[in-house]
Amino acid sequence: MNKEQWRFSVGGTSVEVREQVDRIVKIVLVAKDSISSVASLGPIHAGLPWAGVCTLLPFDAILKSNTFISKASRIRSRESLRLLLQNFTARSLDTMLELPASSIDSHSNSEKYRQSWQTILKNIELSETACDKLLAIIDAQDQRSRMKRLQSVLGEQNRKIDELLRVSREQDKEYEKLLLEVKSSREEQRDRCLTDEKPNCLQALRTSAYEEHKA
Repeated sequence: MNKEQWRFSVGGTSVEVREQVDRIVKIVLVAKDSISSVASLGPIHAGLPWAGVCTLLPFDAILKSNTFISKASRIRSRESLRLLLQNFTARSLDTMLELPASSIDSHSNSEKYRQSWQTILKNIELSETACDKLLAIIDAQDQRSRMKRLQSVLGEQNRKIDELLRVSREQDKEYEKLLLEVKSSREEQRDRCLTDEKPNCLQALRTSAYEEHKA
């Protein structure tokens, strides 16, 4: 800074800029192309330091617009964006690039620059609104696709369940048939045992029925 001492005039008294403020002035000097309209005053009147202050003043308004910027960034990252959505996003981002310079101009004494700042924010809001509407449409389409896939999965599961139930019913029929055969076989075996043991019992009792059976 060629050993010049930047000064503020406060109540008629000239005050030297401290080291911390001097660092801010150096940063502002790097961006002097974008803030030249504000820094047109001479260094003795602290034109460039005031330009640095003007750079920091719109910080709250820039934070307010961060909602739009973050949403636009999220929109750009989506794989399923349509061409129209890309156009709105690009338009919104192009407008956002004007924010740094316009944030300085909007705090100058020119009504024109203040209106320009409001116009830029309004354009960002309009682009964001359009993007939100398109995202709602895309989300609805994605939801319908997910529902179709879910219905397909459920349909396949129902088909498998029906097949398992059919096999289970067939197995139940086979089990019932096997039980009937076992029951019938046991009854036949019991009848044969009774037939074979009956003569022995009659012989042991020597009843008239045995004599008839013997004859």
